This record gives sequence, C-alpha cells and structure tokens, in this order.
Amino acid sequence: MLIYEKYRGIKLTDKGISIAIVIRNRHGLLFEFFKLIGVTEQTAANKDTEGFKHHLHPESIKKVETLVSIIRENPSL
Repeated sequence: MLIYEKYRGIKLTDKGISIAIVIRNRHGLLFEFFKLIGVTEQTAANKDTEGFKHHLHPESIKKVETLVSIIRENPSL
C-alpha cells in the first residue's frame, strides 16, 4: 500500500489511496452522525469518531449512512 523510495519519501499505491479514501469518508460520516445526535463537536471529533471508524462492520457503516441521509432530508425528525 506504500511505495518507499530512498531520499524521495513514501507515497501511497492505488490500493493505499483507495483505503485512505474509505477511511476519510467513514470519518466524515461518523463525525456528522455524532453531531446530529447531540454529541459535542470536540468529543465527536477526538474520541467517538476515532474509536468507531476502524471497528464498525461495513454493513453498520451503511446503516449509519442511511440514517444520516434520512435525517439530512428531514431535519424536523
């Protein structure tokens, strides 16, 4: 997932980039979810999101994504 070149540093392979994008998207989704349910921004960003994003099953992430979409479309819920 990484390519190391002496004196040039490290860069991500295509697979590494794909994994990084998935993790970044999970982070954003979970951060938004925690804010929607009233978790403070600091707690959501620094504790909850970091703990959850690497441990949730993809099916669970999909369900959270669906719930966040529903809440976004119906903010009065």
